[in-house]
Amino acid sequence: MCDLGTVFQTKFLLDAKEKIDANFKALPSSFEDEDLSKLIFRGQLDNIDVINAHIQAIHTQLGKITGDESYYLKQKEIIIEFSKSITLFNKITNSLSIDAGVFGDNFIASQNFYLSAVSGFKKHVPNFYQGDMEFSCIPLKIRLAIEIYFKNTIGYVSSEQQYLSGHRKGETSPYPLSISDLLKFFNHEDYKKYLQLPPLIKIEVLRDINYWTNDLMHTGVISFAWQNLTAIDLLHPLFYTKHENGAIHVEGFNYLSPEHDLKALEVDLNAFLSNRTKKVCVKLLDIKDKPIEGAFYFPRKVKNA
Repeated sequence: MCDLGTVFQTKFLLDAKEKIDANFKALPSSFEDEDLSKLIFRGQLDNIDVINAHIQAIHTQLGKITGDESYYLKQKEIIIEFSKSITLFNKITNSLSIDAGVFGDNFIASQNFYLSAVSGFKKHVPNFYQGDMEFSCIPLKIRLAIEIYFKNTIGYVSSEQQYLSGHRKGETSPYPLSISDLLKFFNHEDYKKYLQLPPLIKIEVLRDINYWTNDLMHTGVISFAWQNLTAIDLLHPLFYTKHENGAIHVEGFNYLSPEHDLKALEVDLNAFLSNRTKKVCVKLLDIKDKPIEGAFYFPRKVKNA
């Protein structure tokens, strides 16, 4: 049985949906995935296109929440998070003509993260964050998933840098290979050849999502609820577990191109990351038949002896 708070929040959400649907119908046009991603994950809410992109995302996700897919959702958590987010969005933009609202935190304090960690092994840990930590931390899990995915895709082992100038010239130190580095590499015109990603996955969209996750990672500022769900929707083709031929792999698929070997990728990646002040050396595993994670979507080509 729902508590009284959830009943009021549900009523608020349904009333808000009517206003949002009307706003969506009034939009001059809808945004394609790449434009939508750039606007809702990078844009500031002082721009009409950004506001309209958010309205489109809210409309799409509310349609799922109130439609057939709602059966599979955690209803109470979704209702709370969307009610909070819509209230905050309307307060900032004044774009939805909604008078009422639902109070809630718009950031997670460091103490909340610590207590959530403690609750992983200890019972009855008090946590005064006014929301659902599991839902609010979706960006952290997405960021980790993307980084692990691409590092496992190329068989990443280690990386170091040698300083070529300055007072540290000749010294070497670990090089922190970031997911941002890798996404820039694979988005470069000369190096796109190394991946054959599903048609619905664009590197620019992944870069937008990775950029957006910084808000929670570095400041504790939580995202609008529809940003979390939109990111999951956009990432679905990358983590889809079914091959075109019907085969299923529980860890998903590796989309390395069979046309190019990892030795060439390693050379190009090191050249891309190096500059006149440092020489970067990234080491990759020699993956042949089985990738670190999942299965090859495209079979490896057997070289003649």
